[in-house]
Formats: sequence, C-alpha cells, structure tokens
Amino acid sequence: MHEFRVRRWLLTLVVCAIPALPACATAAVDPALLGRELDAWARPFVDAGLLSGNLLVTHRGHVMLERSWGWADAERRQRNTPATRFNIASITKPMTVAVAIQLLDEGKLAMADPLSKWIADFPKGDSITVGMLLQHRSGIPHRVTQDADERAPHTAADMVEFAKHARLEFPPGSRESYSSGGFSVLARVLELA
Repeated sequence: MHEFRVRRWLLTLVVCAIPALPACATAAVDPALLGRELDAWARPFVDAGLLSGNLLVTHRGHVMLERSWGWADAERRQRNTPATRFNIASITKPMTVAVAIQLLDEGKLAMADPLSKWIADFPKGDSITVGMLLQHRSGIPHRVTQDADERAPHTAADMVEFAKHARLEFPPGSRESYSSGGFSVLARVLELA
C-alpha cells in the first residue's frame, strides 16, 4: 500500500510541477524544451521504479507532449502506453466541481436547486439540493452499485437509476459523508443543466 501511495503522490507531483518548469514560464511554450525538462525531472523517479502512469500536456487544443512511464501490469511486464486504460475513479470529482462552478457562474444552475428540478422522480429529490451533492451532504451512499454492476461502463443517467434504488444513509443535509454515488447523480444534473 505504501508503494501505491508514493506512486500516486509522485504522479500528482508531476502534474503540479509542470507549471514550475522553466519552459512553462514563457508565453510561447516550446514543446521540445518542455519535453527535455520533463524527461530530466522524471528520469530519477523512473529509474527508481517510483513513477508509473501517463501524462498528456495540451495547450489551446494542441498536444504539446505525451509521456508514458512504468508498468500498466508489472506481473505481465506490460508497459504503460498512451493507449493504456486506467480506472481514474475519484479524479473525476475535481472535474465535476469545475463544470459545476462554470454552470453556477453562468446562472444555469443554483446551489439551492432541488434535485427534483433536474430529476423529477428521484426519491427525496425535493430534500436534496445541488449544494448538498457538491458537499457530500445528500445522504446518497458512496457506492450505489454492486460488484457485478461495475464490470461494464455506465452513463451518468445509468448511475442515477442505481442511486434511485439505494437507501439514503442519513437525512439530506444532516451530515457529511464522501459519496461517489452522489457525485454520479451530480454529473447527470450537470449534463441536464
């Protein structure tokens, strides 16, 4: 488990370190220079087996560089490639928040909107607000699927159907509990908004 945390931390560090690279300090970023700076920074971590993952850097819709490091499957000796698929799990939550903030700023959504405004037949939808979904205060459980349900991809609309059948863990707004199920419902609200 410790090694997994180190690798996750290092990949996060790579993403956060990119703005600090000298090549990024100029208005016109040279992709070749950026690549050399990133490769030099990453080499010790790659050589030590502490960096595994993929990185894609774009600027104004154009790919500036792409890198793959380490193993997708160490047991089978399969390296990461740009085509490697990852279960990105909760990495989607900050993206969901960013979309929510944009829609809130545009006035297309309000924190006080009841869930029932967007999904009319959601149980207790009059008691759950967009703000509660964003703050993990809706009462919707973290997991709304069973293991067998997670073997296939699902849309946000599919996840809403799973969440509708899940029993709330607490009355909406009464406390906070991390909820991927709630964020899946929020993702559907954002699609509709």
